[in-house]
This record gives sequence, C-alpha cells and structure tokens, in this order.
Amino acid sequence: DNLYNAVLNADIIMLCVKPQNFPEILSEISTFKNMSDKLFVTIAAGISTREVSSAAHGAGVVRAMPNTPMLIGCGVTAICRNSEVSDDDYAFVSKMFESAGKVFSIQEEEMNRIICVSGSSPAYVFMVIKAMYQGAVEQGLLRESDSCVGLTEKELINIICDTIIGSATLMKNGDKTPDEQIMTVCSKGGTTERAVFELENRGIYEAFSSAMRKCSERAEELGAKK
Repeated sequence: DNLYNAVLNADIIMLCVKPQNFPEILSEISTFKNMSDKLFVTIAAGISTREVSSAAHGAGVVRAMPNTPMLIGCGVTAICRNSEVSDDDYAFVSKMFESAGKVFSIQEEEMNRIICVSGSSPAYVFMVIKAMYQGAVEQGLLRESDSCVGLTEKELINIICDTIIGSATLMKNGDKTPDEQIMTVCSKGGTTERAVFELENRGIYEAFSSAMRKCSERAEELGAKK
C-alpha cells in the first residue's frame, strides 16, 4: 500500500502524525521488513524513540519537538536520538530543522518537560498578545469605523507584537536577569509598577507554572496511552 511503498523507498521517514494516531501507524510499520537500516524522525509529543524503534525493528530514531514559528524561519526545535542514530545522521537531521530556526539537543528524559518551554509556548505568547489587545480595546484605543481617532486592529496588534519582539531581543542580548529587566522599566510609584503589582497580585507566575506543568503532564499521558 501507499505507506509501505513510502517507507520502503525512503532513507529517512518523517512521522508527522498526532500522538493519538501513533499506535495505528506503529502497528502497521511493525509488519514491514528491512526497517532496521532506516532513520525515523518523530515530532509527536510523548512518543519515545524506544516505541518507534521497537516497531521499526531496531531502527535509528530522532525525536524532535519543533514549534510553529518555524513556518517563518524563526522556530525553536529540541531534538534527541536513540543509540542507533549515527553522528552523521543526527547532524543531518539537525541541519534540516536549522533551516527553519534554532535547534538544541537534550536528553530524551527531558523531552516531555521541554515541550512546555519551547513546543507549546507560542500559544502562551499569542494569549499574552490577545490579552494586551483586549485591554487596549477596553480603553478605547481601537478606531471606530466612522472615526479618524484611534488605531486600526492591525496597527494595534503590530504595536503589541513589536513591543514583545523588542523586549525579548533586549532580554536575549543583554546580561540582566528577568527580575532586573522588570525593574529597569518600573519606577517608584509609576505606571509600570502599578501594572506589575496587579499582574503579580492576580497570580501570573502561578498561572504560568500550573499551565506548564499541565502541558508536561499531558505529554506523559500521551506517551502512556497504547
């Protein structure tokens, strides 16, 4: 069939399906012969190299966790491998993901936890953008259709995005800790201090910590389902 022919005629097989669909795919692959000399690359959350390699009769497996900014060449991808993957093959897969952004290697036992940092996290950033946008709209910064006062939706979104990009770049290129950077914006009794106090009082750090923990827990759950 199509899957068999695709796997048979390829040196590297990318497994780009949802974790929930992996049992079916691995079950079918396990019926194929001469798989041990293939290289499999999986991007599914929670699915270990051991599971894939076992189904593929001991094949080399690279496990990767990219994120959506790779669509514009700004992705961040965590990768790891099993012992059957050669250094050359691992370097090749790294270069493949580097064409769409940054790549870093970790140990596989860290993979389910790194998902909450670099894999799922663009969604958190989009939520921050949405929250800032909604707050601006509530204060009347969005231009009404029959008015020349205020900003268009696109202008408002761009201002928020550019501010986030600039802040992240300052953080990345500087030598200050996050707390130190926060303090550089806050002045005693000023507007930023009041805003930061409100965010802390509302539990922003606790919310993020809980969300990231839930993300990692779900990765473990997906890997446990057979």
